[in-house]
Amino acid sequence: MAVARGVRQDQPAGLSRVATCTAWAGIIAGICDVFENIGLLTMLWANPFNPVPFVTSLFATVKFFLVAWAVFVFLGVLVWPTGKNRRCRPSFR
Repeated sequence: MAVARGVRQDQPAGLSRVATCTAWAGIIAGICDVFENIGLLTMLWANPFNPVPFVTSLFATVKFFLVAWAVFVFLGVLVWPTGKNRRCRPSFR
């Protein structure tokens, strides 16, 4: 969330919105990981009934989609032109 606030000060509004959504995506991915782990432990310890594997795989799919989204946004921000000099190069400060 701090990164989204920092982006909000320097960059266009669209990038700020993407940074905020990506920050929330990381939090939601962590929550999906918790539920995926609960489902996996349920399948290991008990005789799982039919929806447990499906729900577990659904949480895993959502988690990996959100992680892929975060990596995509991270790589896009690396090449996003920054500051007054709008050349396309990474900005490491």
